[in-house]
Amino acid sequence: MQPTTIQKKEKENAAKQQTEGEQGQSMAPPAMQLMADPGAGDGFPNLGNGNGAGSFNPIQRQEAPDAGVCEPDNAQSMDYSVIAQNVWDAMFGGTGWGTDEQKVYDNLALLNHDDGMISEFMAFYKARFGTNVDDDIASEFSNNILGNELDQALSYLNTNGDNLGVCPVEDTVGGETDKTTDDPSPALDPDAEAKLKPYVISDGAAWIRNDEFVPLEPKQSIPKWTEVYVSKTGSKDGKNYAFVKGMSDDKEWGWTSTGNLYEQFWDPKDNEDTYKAVSSAYNDQMQAIDPKATRADLIMSGTGVAALANKWYPNETDASKLDSGFKTKVDNLGAFFSANGISYSLNAGLRHPLRSTIFNYAIKVAAASSDDIIHEANAVMVKYGIPIDWAHKNTDGSINRSTSKAKAVEVKGEFGLGSKAARGIKDFGGTISNHNNGKAVDIELTFSFTAPKTVTVGGKSYTINPSAESGNNISGVASKALAQIGKANYGITRAMDDDAVHWSETGH
Repeated sequence: MQPTTIQKKEKENAAKQQTEGEQGQSMAPPAMQLMADPGAGDGFPNLGNGNGAGSFNPIQRQEAPDAGVCEPDNAQSMDYSVIAQNVWDAMFGGTGWGTDEQKVYDNLALLNHDDGMISEFMAFYKARFGTNVDDDIASEFSNNILGNELDQALSYLNTNGDNLGVCPVEDTVGGETDKTTDDPSPALDPDAEAKLKPYVISDGAAWIRNDEFVPLEPKQSIPKWTEVYVSKTGSKDGKNYAFVKGMSDDKEWGWTSTGNLYEQFWDPKDNEDTYKAVSSAYNDQMQAIDPKATRADLIMSGTGVAALANKWYPNETDASKLDSGFKTKVDNLGAFFSANGISYSLNAGLRHPLRSTIFNYAIKVAAASSDDIIHEANAVMVKYGIPIDWAHKNTDGSINRSTSKAKAVEVKGEFGLGSKAARGIKDFGGTISNHNNGKAVDIELTFSFTAPKTVTVGGKSYTINPSAESGNNISGVASKALAQIGKANYGITRAMDDDAVHWSETGH
């Protein structure tokens, strides 16, 4: 497999960081610092061989190869058995803190993507531990929302065909030696890829921690809703942490719990199993979304949101899209309506989860008592690519809550919303609507009679009063005749006073 440009640059930067660590740069990762100084301290994340003694330096300096021989400058002097031991220790060395990912990266980077060096290293590893190093890496690393750690680790075992046979040259600037190759491409910002996966701080108590993941004293926190990206990750005692930097200014906030991070621009494919557990209909709707494509249609909240929602998350009125079991109940209830002089039309059935999300936050922002819910709404919009900005601003950039609330009221009016709506997603304590699974409908009723009418269903008599059963706002709707008939005889009812068109198995 040929390495990508990013993989090549990861190697170059890893090698550069190794050199900087030997020169005493304070910003080198702990693993780099310990490799440069075998006697360095025993702080997390690099514990060396597990007893606090630090890592051995696998490079034993020897005389340079003869002039005219073109090979990596450390190919003859590399102690592959030490690299193999360091990599194994980082994964299985018994530190009690899980895999030391950075230590693995640092040691594998020394192989320089050179085919011969990689082969020698893999042979030493197999001979010493009886397993293939790539299999062990696959068992200890994974790709997840915090980064593609498995891909990064395996990338160091890829041959860099572009640089085979290229001799490194030494360029002395200001008395310092800089090892380079004739590759003219500029160095890649090591955080550039990390910035493609932004987060916001979603907890008001996002404590900043030291390199041993202990909260600083006095306690300091990262302000809630700060936009950040993850520069590196670590773990201790089964808990995960991330070293975060500001998205706009690269400010180093430091280590914090990953539980404080709220993902932006989610990939539905990463959540397929979770969505399937809700229902196949739920998953199908979510998988159809490209959050960056939908987000490109961004508008401010207010009149016009309904049209945008109809474009990306259209209202579904096709009864065939309903859950099959629930559809049978709706059909049976509909037959009762028709037989008793009541015509009905399906105004909404299966509902896209993100359409529900818009409904929910229109209601929440319209009632906002602080700016926090507006920030939350916008964070959710960015994550799922919903193209709405709920935060109307003052000239100084602060949120104008009054205007934001008024515009949310306009959105409620466009959709005819009441005071409650499920969020369609579980973020921030949200719930999934029966609509999202095809187990709820909104039905508009039209009566062919005006005077109360008594009907018998299931051996029980009910009096239907059209004036008490019409409209979307019905006080005590669950006690009315039609709700009682639906619940007792068809397993479907309505129970929401300010959303009386809504029918489901639970009434919610």
